[in-house]
Amino acid sequence: MRQIADRLLTAIGAAILIMAVFLIGPEVETRFFPVYSTFKVDSIEPMPGGQSKVVFEYTKYRWCDPMGFAWYVGEPGGAFRQLKVVPEDPEASSKIRPLGVNKSVPYIIDATASQLSGRVYGEIYNRCHPAWSSRTSIYP
Repeated sequence: MRQIADRLLTAIGAAILIMAVFLIGPEVETRFFPVYSTFKVDSIEPMPGGQSKVVFEYTKYRWCDPMGFAWYVGEPGGAFRQLKVVPEDPEASSKIRPLGVNKSVPYIIDATASQLSGRVYGEIYNRCHPAWSSRTSIYP
């Protein structure tokens, strides 16, 4: 009977440990092992309709499979909306960048320069680990 109880407790402990890894792993990776540095605006050009053409400078730290990005205007955890962000040249944006310091292709962002300086934030999603996706806060 004691042997059965020991095995049951070991199985429960292993299940709790696995769940903890899947819950904590993505947060640890996001916080301590980002894929990219914070993006810095290299150039910004106002465009019609409240849009901006922006080039960013950043450092790529790790090789991971890209999954996409999202940009928002507003307050994280408060009222915000997702922004439309498109590369000026889609062909050039699909090129995988090397590790180290890089400049982005020009992106057309559905936000004004003043919004970019204070109310916009961005995130990039990558697959670095087979069990979860990584999120890197890249802007501001």
